[in-house]
Amino acid sequence: MDNIIQKVEHALVAALIVVSAFLMHKFSTERSLKEQALLAAKGLPPDVLAQYTYQNNMLTELIKNSKGKTEVVAKYVASESEVTVITKERDEATKKYQDLLEQLKTAKNPAEVKKIDAELKTVSDSLNKPPEISAPTWGFTSRFGIGMVVSPGHSLTYAVSDGTTFKLPISPVFDWKYFYWDRYSALLQVNAFYGGPEFSRHVDDVTPKWMHMNNTEFSTSFGPGWTGGYAGGVGLRTNW
Repeated sequence: MDNIIQKVEHALVAALIVVSAFLMHKFSTERSLKEQALLAAKGLPPDVLAQYTYQNNMLTELIKNSKGKTEVVAKYVASESEVTVITKERDEATKKYQDLLEQLKTAKNPAEVKKIDAELKTVSDSLNKPPEISAPTWGFTSRFGIGMVVSPGHSLTYAVSDGTTFKLPISPVFDWKYFYWDRYSALLQVNAFYGGPEFSRHVDDVTPKWMHMNNTEFSTSFGPGWTGGYAGGVGLRTNW
C-alpha cells in the first residue's frame, strides 16, 4: 500500500512540474506579445527606419513598413548562434556615393550633371535602408558541456564529510553539442551509468528572467549501459 502511495505522490509531483512549466510558458508568451504590441503602438521616431534590440537571447526588430507603421518582429537567438550586422551593401553604396560626388565636381555640361544627380538619388535611397541583421536559427556547432542525469534503476554511492554514505540515481554528465535548432540541440554524452545520444531544450522561456537560465537546458538521453543492457535518463545541462 505504501509503495502505491509513493508512486501516486511521484506522479502528482511530475504532473505539477509539467503544468507549472506550461503555465509559465503561457505567461511568458502573453507577456512578450503585450510588450511587442506596446512597442508597435509607440512606433519609431520620424527619421528612424529601423531599430534592433538584442537582450536575453531575444532579437527584437522594429521596422517601418511602406505605410509608415512600425512592425515588431521578435526572434529567439540560441546561445550557439550569433547576431551579425550585414553592412556590405551600405558600404558599397557609401563608396559609390563619394565617387559620384567627385564626378559631379568635374561635370562638363548640364546633361552630365542631371545624370549624376539621378544616380546620387538612387544611391541615397540605398543608404537610407537599414542594415540587414542575420541571426541563424539552426546550424552545426561544437560546444562541450556538463550537467547531471537521473536514471531510474541505477545509483551511485555518495559520501559526506562525516563519513555518512547514501545512494542516489544521479550521475554527473559530460557531453558535446554538435547541432542546434532554435531552443533544441543534439549531443553525445557520457555519464557513470551509460553513454550515447542526448537531446536537449533551453528552458529560458519557462523560467523567470531573474533566474538567468538562458544557457540551461533540460535533456533526455539513452544508450548502452556500462554493465550491460540499455539505460536512459533525464537531467539538466549547460555548456560554455
